[in-house]
Amino acid sequence: GGSTDVYKLYGENIYYYDVNSLYPEAMLNPMPSKPIKYHRNMNNILFSEFFGFCTAKIVTPDNLEMPLLPLRLKNGTIIYPKGQWTGTYFSEELKTVMNYGYKVKPLYGYSFEKEYYFNDYVNYFYNLKKNANGPLRFIIKNLLNNLYGYFGRSLELIKTINVNSKEMIEISTHKL
Repeated sequence: GGSTDVYKLYGENIYYYDVNSLYPEAMLNPMPSKPIKYHRNMNNILFSEFFGFCTAKIVTPDNLEMPLLPLRLKNGTIIYPKGQWTGTYFSEELKTVMNYGYKVKPLYGYSFEKEYYFNDYVNYFYNLKKNANGPLRFIIKNLLNNLYGYFGRSLELIKTINVNSKEMIEISTHKL
């Protein structure tokens, strides 16, 4: 999944909500398909209409308590910084954090056509899930949730090593 943070908060008379089918809902959003154009300079681009990936200068609001936008450092560590930096992000993620006071200045990037890859799949299985119960409901729920997770995983983390000798066992365990 995504990132996980722990905060010690306090509240009285609060409500807890569980979101129904969050992964399938996310799969109904448009996704980038065919590249349209590389923009060397995005000064004249209307960002609200831009759909793609761009490198941008980011400035967080001064009163920000819980940062929303991740930044991957050169050593691979992911942090959620405050202040300002330059990073590469999906346009829709940047548009979302702008609603929370982030200032975003797009510098350069690629625009893409929008595609709704999974709408038929999600709608079909979600409608089946509404009336299913028991093991069938569990299987349908996994078909909905696991597809998104499968496409979102990092292939760099998956490592298959065939070990057929004592020497290879010692070498492979040191590389892990």
